[in-house]
Amino acid sequence: MDKDYHHIAQTSWNKSSNRVFSQKLKFLAADLKKWRKSKPKNSDLLAQIENQILDQQNLHPSQQDHTLQEQLHHQHQDLIAKEEQYHNQRAKKNWARQGDRNTDFFYRTIVKKNRKNDYLSH
Repeated sequence: MDKDYHHIAQTSWNKSSNRVFSQKLKFLAADLKKWRKSKPKNSDLLAQIENQILDQQNLHPSQQDHTLQEQLHHQHQDLIAKEEQYHNQRAKKNWARQGDRNTDFFYRTIVKKNRKNDYLSH
């Protein structure tokens, strides 16, 4: 998690301390949304890091900064992990909102049970 996230959240929560919980959440959400929009997109950061890695790799081996390449690699992996976490959370949110009622599965299960019960009762 970003270092300044906690500061933004704490500041937002404190400035709305005399409000009811639902209003505090609205203010927090608005402040975090502004904070997020002020940050560069992860895809832009990934592209920038990838370009820096390629620039390093295009240098003669004696001129390459292997420490920098390792740092860039770790930053790249961290950003990819954040992207993956974001998409997993978004998928869960969509599933919770839209649901997956599995109606076809339940319908088939009920029909199968009814057929079995009909067969056993005869």
